[in-house]
Amino acid sequence: MENNLVNVREKDIVYQITCEQLVETLNNLLPSELKRFLTIPQIQLLATDTFFLHYSLTPILRDVNPDKIMNMILEFQKEYTRSESYARVKALTTLDHTLSMIYSQSLITALITKIKEYLEQQKVKQEQQEQQGGRRGQGGSGEQEQQGQQEQRQEQGGQQGESEGQEEGGKQGEGSKEELGQHGQGGQESKGRGESEQEQEGSKEQGQREGLIDLQNLKVMLREAAEEARKIVENISEVRTLIGGREAGKEPGTLTFLSDLANKILEKKVDIKIIELAGRIGESMPLYVKIKKERDVHGDELGGYSLTRKVEKALPRELALPEELFYYKLASRGLLTKEKLTVKEGAFYVLIDKSGSMADGEKTIWARAVALALLKLAQKKRRRFYVRFFDTNVYSLLSSENIESLLRYILELRSDGGTSIDNALETALDDIAELKDMTNTIIIITDGEDNVTIDVDKFKKVNATLVAVMIAGVNETLRKLAEATGGRYLKAMLTKEGALTLIDMLRR
Repeated sequence: MENNLVNVREKDIVYQITCEQLVETLNNLLPSELKRFLTIPQIQLLATDTFFLHYSLTPILRDVNPDKIMNMILEFQKEYTRSESYARVKALTTLDHTLSMIYSQSLITALITKIKEYLEQQKVKQEQQEQQGGRRGQGGSGEQEQQGQQEQRQEQGGQQGESEGQEEGGKQGEGSKEELGQHGQGGQESKGRGESEQEQEGSKEQGQREGLIDLQNLKVMLREAAEEARKIVENISEVRTLIGGREAGKEPGTLTFLSDLANKILEKKVDIKIIELAGRIGESMPLYVKIKKERDVHGDELGGYSLTRKVEKALPRELALPEELFYYKLASRGLLTKEKLTVKEGAFYVLIDKSGSMADGEKTIWARAVALALLKLAQKKRRRFYVRFFDTNVYSLLSSENIESLLRYILELRSDGGTSIDNALETALDDIAELKDMTNTIIIITDGEDNVTIDVDKFKKVNATLVAVMIAGVNETLRKLAEATGGRYLKAMLTKEGALTLIDMLRR
């Protein structure tokens, strides 16, 4: 069996290695009931062709493929490569191994999931038809006639039994090949034997009755799977910018993390609205951010030059001046020296309410999307970034030092429980005590209306201000505390514009 690309063929070593990588990754990601489809040759060729179709600068498709199923896939690929959807995703995947792999994995996962669902539906329909036929037979001629009809149906359904039946010894892969490919190959054999068009049509109808996939249905599934894969790659690309952009792909485990995330998006275990909103906020964020710096003799940045009468701080070239000039400069204006600066940005510490009242989709989506946008802002301002979720309890400390765990927690967490703002703030102040020499900002996002009793002096001890973002409610004690620390109290608008209001205040 041949693949559909001209400039990279199934016999090439690079093609075979890529195919092995894709199959191995999919085997690790897919549930057991879908793994059997990976043994189908057409599925393997489709996966690998899809990778090179997106990775290569100029992929070239062949004119025709002798295999009927691969030729149908070829028709889809020609149509797809002329589409706007392909142009959009190709801008992301060209010469990008990670995103090309994820697109291919996502397309295959979506496709074989649809195939499995289709076959199950066909099987149910057939069983219902058999039951209806059995009842009709019983009403007409009694048990003998019913038994005869059942034997006749079993004989006609023998071919299906071979394709769908699975022996305990393990013939799942073989069965799936027949489910996907038997009708297409049967059509070629029929043509070779010179069957009439009427006989071929009858064979096609029989194949459909037996639960096999019509090529036109398979083409529709491919279109739907390609659209799902495009959306996933766009979202994964946005997530990857938070962990270092294209450079992130060079880190061990990054591809595994992103592949797993893509699979969870397909399974709807991750709400892509969080990523999409975070992306829209990020696109609208101002390019300029103010980074707070102070003069420091032990600073790590050059801030310019100044004059000094302390010889030990003078530049080496000043010490090399002729003796008379050296003493003249020392006695008058002074010697030239470097002026050093130290970044005084401490941490963005985000507390996110995960109580049951935040479980409303709009609230939790906005809060977590804002957290992702604040992570991007922290990277620009060269600040440390921490997140804790809380309800009546306070949960694990997440930081930008382990960004994959941070992202996974933000995207996958479920809301429940009560609310204790005091507990959350006390924990945050303890966490950032070591950064008291820097400027710290604690941002709390909540809809909780419980009484806040924490002392404002605790914020002053760790050089922290409080920015309180209140969602759909009022908390007067929280407002007073935020303003007493020199921070702000904001009523959240659950929109991109509402998030940008917060971002704009924090970037200054």
